[in-house]
Amino acid sequence: MAKKWQIHKGARDWEADWSGDARFHLRHFRALPMEKKIQAVEEMCALSATLKEQRGNYRAKRKRKSNQ
Repeated sequence: MAKKWQIHKGARDWEADWSGDARFHLRHFRALPMEKKIQAVEEMCALSATLKEQRGNYRAKRKRKSNQ
């Protein structure tokens, strides 16, 4: 059974605030098997590298445009 990323209807107020949301995500991550945790970290690293490259390309393009 897959866990749903939703706050339960019967949740107390403390479960529906920002810190409660952070605790929910931490509990979910801790419940994952080690293989899934490593996979998640690797995917985050790949995403970070992609975004960094895109940011560099955008800045270079903007710099070329301002020099014209």
